Amino acid sequence: MRTAELGGIDVTVARQGELRGCLRGSRCFGADVTMIQVRRTYMRRFTLLPALATSLSCGEGEPSGPPPPAPPPVPTSVAVSPGALPLNALGLTGDLSARVRDQRRRTLADVPLTWSSSAPAIAAVDSAGRVTAVDNGKATIIASAGEASGEAVVTVAQQAATLELAPPDTVRTYGDTARVTASSSDVNGHAIPPTLLTWTSGDTRIVTVDSTGLVTATGNGTASVSAWSGPFRVSVDVTVYDLAEARKTDREVLMILFNGGRSHVWPRKENWGTDAPLSTWAGVSTDEEGRVTALSLPENQIGGGAGGIPPELGNLDRLEILDLSRNSFSGVIPPELGSLERLTTLDLSLNRFIITPIPPEFGNLANLRSLNLKGIDIRGSLPAQLFGLTGLEVLRLGVRGAIPPELGKLSSLRVLHLAGSGGPGAGGIPPEFGDLANLEVLRLEHSRLSGGIPPELGKLVKLDTLNLYDTWLGGAVPPELGNLTNLRSLRLGNPVGFPPPPVWNAPPRPGYVWELVVTLAERGARLEELFVQNGTGGPIPPEIAGLTQLKKLSWTYSGLPGPIPPEIGKLTNLSELVLSENNLTGPLPPELGNLAQLRRLTLRDNDLSGPLPLALTRLTTLEILTINRTDLCVPREPAFDAWLTQIESFGGQRCPSPPQ
Repeated sequence: MRTAELGGIDVTVARQGELRGCLRGSRCFGADVTMIQVRRTYMRRFTLLPALATSLSCGEGEPSGPPPPAPPPVPTSVAVSPGALPLNALGLTGDLSARVRDQRRRTLADVPLTWSSSAPAIAAVDSAGRVTAVDNGKATIIASAGEASGEAVVTVAQQAATLELAPPDTVRTYGDTARVTASSSDVNGHAIPPTLLTWTSGDTRIVTVDSTGLVTATGNGTASVSAWSGPFRVSVDVTVYDLAEARKTDREVLMILFNGGRSHVWPRKENWGTDAPLSTWAGVSTDEEGRVTALSLPENQIGGGAGGIPPELGNLDRLEILDLSRNSFSGVIPPELGSLERLTTLDLSLNRFIITPIPPEFGNLANLRSLNLKGIDIRGSLPAQLFGLTGLEVLRLGVRGAIPPELGKLSSLRVLHLAGSGGPGAGGIPPEFGDLANLEVLRLEHSRLSGGIPPELGKLVKLDTLNLYDTWLGGAVPPELGNLTNLRSLRLGNPVGFPPPPVWNAPPRPGYVWELVVTLAERGARLEELFVQNGTGGPIPPEIAGLTQLKKLSWTYSGLPGPIPPEIGKLTNLSELVLSENNLTGPLPPELGNLAQLRRLTLRDNDLSGPLPLALTRLTTLEILTINRTDLCVPREPAFDAWLTQIESFGGQRCPSPPQ
């Protein structure tokens, strides 16, 4: 540090700048200093930095020369914008701009720029800073002004505007490879190499895939292989089928069932556990390749204890029929069975230890035609996926609670067996069942339902069997059921009657069972079985003779009044006539003797009276005769004596002997 004296002036350096001034009007000085503060003081000295001391000059009575000129602006920095430029198609262009600053960080205009690319084969740039994508990769674009320069990174990565995949032929051996062929181009129509696509396998247990679309077989089956680029994602199925490994898997799966299913008590187990061809194993069927297509071991004492259905059965990928009904399986139904895409028939019925929901995976069984889960304790609601099996033709199960109306969507159903369904507060039969135009069998016996019979059932004109026995349904029988002229079996019965008994002095209500019987007879219905319980509201109509194909007639607990109409004798195909627990009166009509095929005649608990007519002895095929708790009797005559000897079961009384 240096010290100088200048009369009355104290000079202090504070910041960079230029000091210029005159003292006492005669002396001047000028210097570049860091900062100078000037003030008057009685101390005649000043302190300068070395830079000031060396540049300070004072004249003796004459002014100093002009200050030196400021240095010219020089480019010291270049900023390129944007700093990163993505291009997703070859031939696509993008513009870059540059801002040049001097040593004092002032923007310089109209400074000549030189543009260059570190990789012109990837991204080219012209003299105006326009970049063109040439190939996939990265390039650095440089803008230079004098000794200064700036950079921007350009990334060229094609994205697909079109993308198609072609699968390879079936891969036949584990470990073999094949290629999924990709055809893809960007928005400018330039082909995209497969390495720029992202590849994934939907199931690496079947195939893996590398970054070029090359797949490697790892297991039998079909897996989706996907490729995507930008917004496009496309998938194809790749199939692996190693026959030797498939046969090995089939055998291993069956051995799991054999070893875990109490096989020591199986009544049918021929060749199980041996090296014999699987087609010779009891209950197993195979195709021409030796693959298992059917496993049918009903009522074979499989399971028991904690023995559940093996989930490995889902690996029998050629299986079409699986029948394990009437066994002793417990636990739940494994969802892996939903992998059996070829399955047409699945019967697990009457495995009473199974307590299970229906797996949603059953919705994958697109080829399923018959599903029988009757006698299994089904918990929870039916999965929505089940209602998508529009090819299902036979469905047997019990539903806890309300019967879902979505069952009406199963348009191919021919048989719907929901016996034992419902429960307190479960509601009635969904009207949507009327949409099942192909339905031939509807069974709801022994169900706890409420409400009446929906008239929509009258639309089921293909219906062959309608069983509403012991359903708790009440109310009037809808006349629309008279449209069901293809019915062969009709069973109606509940604890409250069809309809319930009329109120005292109230007008009669329509909808009695006898009215339906008359309608069906008049329309030539093909009814072969008619079972009515609690069908209140009138006598047996004589029009019943129009049901000429009737083979079984049971009308019980209905309070039927009056005599048995002689027209019943025209039902010559009858094999069973049961009219017990009614209020029938009078003698038996001799026309019953025309029922040549009758095997059972049950009339107990009625007010019928008198001796049996001799014509009944023509019933030579009769096996069961029940007339007890009536006033009917069998005459003590030789013809009746001989007739009774051929009857296997007789309940009733003989008439008193005639007086001697």
